[in-house]
Amino acid sequence: DAAGNVSWRSNLSSEAIGGGGGPDTQRPTPPTGLRTSNVGADVALTWNPSTDDVGVVGYNIYRSTDGSVGSLHATAIGTSFTDEDVVSGITYPYGVKALDAAGNVSWRSNLSTRTAS
Repeated sequence: DAAGNVSWRSNLSSEAIGGGGGPDTQRPTPPTGLRTSNVGADVALTWNPSTDDVGVVGYNIYRSTDGSVGSLHATAIGTSFTDEDVVSGITYPYGVKALDAAGNVSWRSNLSTRTAS
């Protein structure tokens, strides 16, 4: 009031914004059906899309030259990628993981191996 008197606080109220009720901690489903093919001197990858409770924002592509899953090689927005950074005669195993906007990463897809032309 004008004299500087302050009332007791009101009751507390809260509401979740965005309908989620909490942080997104759910992983996207793993990509399935990873396939590789030779396209000229490049290696083309395609896979089936992942799903997520909020939405998939991209895919991390892993590659190696020693038969392992390898390290992160590239990212893609859609369900295909053309690897132009290959050496003819080298065999590359590939794997793909889905990523959502909260940074949750899926388990890896199947591996697909291709020898660059």
